[in-house]
Amino acid sequence: MLLAKGWAVALTLESGRKVRGAHGAALLHDESGRDWPKCSGLVMPVRKTKRPLSDSNAKRYFGNEYNVREAVVTLPTQQLSAWDLIGHVTQIDYSRLGQYEDDFYHPFSRTGWIWKSPYPRLYRLDRKLRLDLGSGCVWNWRGIVTP
Repeated sequence: MLLAKGWAVALTLESGRKVRGAHGAALLHDESGRDWPKCSGLVMPVRKTKRPLSDSNAKRYFGNEYNVREAVVTLPTQQLSAWDLIGHVTQIDYSRLGQYEDDFYHPFSRTGWIWKSPYPRLYRLDRKLRLDLGSGCVWNWRGIVTP
């Protein structure tokens, strides 16, 4: 299951250019890796519903007091060849909802990076963005930890 971990997403490329998610887009992440690779985030529009969601991962991320609701998305293909490479991302900024509501940012570091490219890669498919963090990434209840 994917969780909407952030809204108003802006990604800063190595060139300094900012790429923003489409209107109504959320930063989606699947901790389990079942529905989407766990070291990849999606930034795409979602359709919110009024149906409550009782999921332990969602409660941990948003806090016990936050009323988490389901949303509907149609996942794009995972096949990377269908996506267009935009560039390498040096920082991600997003707004978070729930008990820990705030504006967050995460700079990406070159330290210990194993890819040929020093930073995560950003891809586009129509109105959707895909942020590939590379193997060994870590997300937790606070958001992206590494890279």
